[in-house]
Amino acid sequence: MDVGILGLALFIVATSLGAVLALVLWHSKRRRALASASLAVFSGLCIANEFASRAAHVDIRVDILFTIPLVSAGAIVIGLFAVRTSAHFARWIATALAAIGVISFSVFAVFAVATGRKEERLTATFTRARKLYSEETILCQENLAKRFGPLSPREDSCYGDLVVTSRSKGAYPYTRIIVNDNADAYLLFAPDQGIEDNIDLNDGPSARLVAGSESDLISAPNANTNAIRIKLRQTRAGTCEGHVDRYGSTSTLTLAKTVLPRCNVASAGPVHMVGAWGEISRPPYSPQYRRLTQIWLWEVDGDARALLLSNLAASGTQIPFQFALQLRGKRDAENRWELHRAGEDKYKSERPLLVTVEEGRARLSGPASLLRSDGELALEPAEVISHPKIALVPLRDRERFLAYFDNVLFNLNVPWTAP
Repeated sequence: MDVGILGLALFIVATSLGAVLALVLWHSKRRRALASASLAVFSGLCIANEFASRAAHVDIRVDILFTIPLVSAGAIVIGLFAVRTSAHFARWIATALAAIGVISFSVFAVFAVATGRKEERLTATFTRARKLYSEETILCQENLAKRFGPLSPREDSCYGDLVVTSRSKGAYPYTRIIVNDNADAYLLFAPDQGIEDNIDLNDGPSARLVAGSESDLISAPNANTNAIRIKLRQTRAGTCEGHVDRYGSTSTLTLAKTVLPRCNVASAGPVHMVGAWGEISRPPYSPQYRRLTQIWLWEVDGDARALLLSNLAASGTQIPFQFALQLRGKRDAENRWELHRAGEDKYKSERPLLVTVEEGRARLSGPASLLRSDGELALEPAEVISHPKIALVPLRDRERFLAYFDNVLFNLNVPWTAP
C-alpha cells in the first residue's frame, strides 16, 4: 500500500467536498460552514505539501502519519454534524464527506497495524542477528580474531580478550574489552541476555591505544570530544585495571585475561563455501570512476545462497552505507548457478544472475541493475572488500547457517571508499 497515494486522494476529496459544503451552508449554518471551510483550507495545504515533498524526492514522510488521521477525523466529525441540516443537497455532501473520512481512516488503520507488525518482525530479526553474531564470535579463539583482529599470546595482562570481573558502583555494564596486536581496543556491553555488542553498535574499534606513563595503555589523542577514552594498567595481581570515560562518565573495571579454546578443524559438512570473487575496475569511458563487484557463494542441500556487492563511485568517494544484496537460487549446471534477489516480489520477473566458475574464476552475467554493467564480468578469486560478519558465517550446521544468512546478513552494511 502506498500511503502517499492514500493521503493525496484523501486531501483532494476533502478539499473539494469541504469547499462545496462550506458554500452550501454559508447562509444557513455559518459555524458549520466555517468548520468545513477550515477543513478544505487545511486539506489544500496538505496537497501543496504532498506535491512539494514528491518534487524534493523525500523518502521518509513522517508528516502524513499525522495529517491523514487528522483530516480523516475532521471529515468524519464535520460530516456527521453537517448531515443534520435540512438542506437535501447539503446532507448528501456531508454524508459523502463523513464516508470518505471513515474509509480513509480505516485504510490508514490497517496500514498502521501492518507497519507495526513489520517493525516487530524487523526488530526480532535484528535481535536474532545480534545473538547469532555474538555466539559465533566467542565460539573459539580463531573466530574472535576474525572479528577483532590478530590476538597473539603475550604476557601483558592488558592485551587480548579481557573480561570484566568487577566494576565500580554505578559503572555502565561493560562486559569486556578486547585489545588486539595493533592496540585497537573494542569495548563491548550486553544489551540483552546472551548478546554482546560493540558499544558504538558498529564493527570498528572504540579507540586506538598508545603507550603512556608507567607502561599504561591510553587512548590516542582524538579531536572528537565525545570519543571514548580508555586507560589500561597492569596490576600486581596479574589482572588489568581499566578506566573508561564515555560522555563524561568514568567507569573503573577489573579485567581478567581469558583465552578461548581453539576452533575445531572443519570436516566436510552440509554447507559448502563455493568461493568468493571480487574486482575493483575502471568502467570504459569513465576513468575517474571505480566499479566494485564482490560476490560470496555458498551451497547447502542443493540450494545456493549468495551475497553481492555492486557499486559505482568516483575515485576517492566514501560510501558509508552500502548494503549487500542477498541472492538465492540453485545450481543449473556442473559449475553454473542461477540466482535471484531474495524476498523481493517486485523483482520476480527480473532476469536472473548467472554465476559460472571456470578455472577458479567467476563469470557473472545478469541485469545491469545488479552488476552496474551491461556486459559480462569476469572476477578473480579474491575478497577485495569484506566484513567480519561474512568471515564468521557458520558452515558446521545447516539450520544455523540458514538462520545466520537470513538474520545476520540481512541488510548487511559494508562501507567502501573508492580507490
